[in-house]
Amino acid sequence: MSDLDFLIKGAVAGLTLSFLIGPVFFAVVQAGVERGFRAGLALSAGVWISDILIIFIAWLGLSYIIMLVQWEGFTYWLGTLGGVILMVFGIGSFLSKAPIADDGLKIQRRAPYMRLAAKGFVVNIFNPFTVVFWLGLMSTIIAQSSGTGQQTLMFFGTLLVVVIIFDLLKIILSKTIRNWISPQNVLRLRKAIGIGLFIFGVILLVRVWLMSD
Repeated sequence: MSDLDFLIKGAVAGLTLSFLIGPVFFAVVQAGVERGFRAGLALSAGVWISDILIIFIAWLGLSYIIMLVQWEGFTYWLGTLGGVILMVFGIGSFLSKAPIADDGLKIQRRAPYMRLAAKGFVVNIFNPFTVVFWLGLMSTIIAQSSGTGQQTLMFFGTLLVVVIIFDLLKIILSKTIRNWISPQNVLRLRKAIGIGLFIFGVILLVRVWLMSD
């Protein structure tokens, strides 16, 4: 396969990943709507860092990572922890109050960017299916590239660039939405996102428990 083939494959994989709707999507939208572009960017940065970390570790120690993933309790324990974390985030979002001000919706205090980045990192990295996805993709690409590190780098570099571009577009869109909605609707959105995160947590728990039976 040529270098161009790996660039195209990376772009297609990035587009596919960008249009998947999961807990990270809801978390990014919530941050962008309630706190603006920089908050959404901070949370997304945490997700990107976790993805890059998983890719880097898988690239350097693919055989060891495969052994870890093949461990009988890997999916169960990581999935259980990830499901609980999503449920906690969902309950917290549902029970919290929206930033309501007399003159409309505005950011009343500086957004905790480091905390938002940590939230994005945790939500993404404690999903065992994220780890399995990147590991499977890494194994496939390495096999197709016949051990050529340059082509593997081109694939994942293109994929990450496409994902980052579309994540930025999502953040900009959520910021635009923020300018058109009332504080009451933000409160409803927060509750809906909380329910969504909680449901994703329950689904994750059910999936890993069924897989372990």
